[in-house]
Amino acid sequence: MAEKLLLNKKLSIDADDRKIMSLLQENPDLTHSEIAEKINKSQPAVGARILKLERKGLQATQYGVELRGNKFSLALVTMHAKDPKAVLDMIGCCPFVINAFKTSGKTNVLVWLVGSRLDKIEEIVEIHFRSKPDITHVNMSVVIETINRLVLPLDFNFESHNTVKCGEGCHALLLERTESGADYAPFKGDSDVNKAFNVDDDDKRIVMYLQGNPEMTHSSIGERIGKSQPAVGARITKMKDKMFLGIQKGVNFRVVDQFHLVQVAISALNSTKILERMRQCPFIITGFRSTGDTSLVVYIAGHSLEKIDDIIDFCVRSDENVKEIETAIILKYMKDLVLPYNFDCEFLEDIGCLECKHCSALLSKKLPGVETRAVSNKRSDAES
Repeated sequence: MAEKLLLNKKLSIDADDRKIMSLLQENPDLTHSEIAEKINKSQPAVGARILKLERKGLQATQYGVELRGNKFSLALVTMHAKDPKAVLDMIGCCPFVINAFKTSGKTNVLVWLVGSRLDKIEEIVEIHFRSKPDITHVNMSVVIETINRLVLPLDFNFESHNTVKCGEGCHALLLERTESGADYAPFKGDSDVNKAFNVDDDDKRIVMYLQGNPEMTHSSIGERIGKSQPAVGARITKMKDKMFLGIQKGVNFRVVDQFHLVQVAISALNSTKILERMRQCPFIITGFRSTGDTSLVVYIAGHSLEKIDDIIDFCVRSDENVKEIETAIILKYMKDLVLPYNFDCEFLEDIGCLECKHCSALLSKKLPGVETRAVSNKRSDAES
């Protein structure tokens, strides 16, 4: 309870704000009126609270592509750069870069790359990172699956770069598109994305417009692509149904400096055994199962680095299947990063999370004869 009160004070929020954020993360389509009924507030009061949360970056909306289906090639690249800022500036215009971060630790740059062809991603890593004398310790892990739902914005202009070698050719394409004022230049050939998802260029334009401006109306999009408002709405519904277009509400970690985000790369004896627990852990906001020695990469968020380290000790290091871990604090974000944050769960000092079977088992060992239900009731009484 003390942790919740501390976080409320840091963020200038209260219990109703927490409930609103939790409801919208669970169902982004909830109306202000529906939320008002659930928290017993007026619709205008709910609207005012949401506006306040949006201005703080605590309630951000992100349209993007559902990456859980794994029809895209997704890679995590870590490296040590003598000038991290120069690396982030260099790749800022690359359509394959979902996001990039300056981090603490042995490697100080992390890049998330996505594309329809793995060989192209490998080429980018080879030309832009491995060949540079000022960049060392380059490691690329290919994502096998995301450990939970993940919606991230994609720049579909990467398709035009698939057949062009990195360097002068791709820069010429970027310059041509910039000078024409086009947001998206359709790929002149067979599109891997169109085949995989049964979408067309207009669908991809719609996704990119929504990614750039979540508040953009169907009518405004229709004017830009030459379609009617109902036609745009029908396409959006179709793309949501086939899990191509997704919408995610959460915290914009680039904006909210009261939150810390820590990457934990895990080398496991048996990653399958701990994967499901990682999926259920309320403190792990996203993560990946990947190739390489560190077969799991998870991201833990919180308002205190000390508390995050406690969670890592109790919930990750203590697992018998975890062989070794490497942590990196994300210090700088190249782009906005909107991810859900669990405002309802609280880490109990020296105990863990009572909702987790792993934590409950450890609790039983620490306090023999004490049932989880009894401790849970004690916690509820204290919160009341």
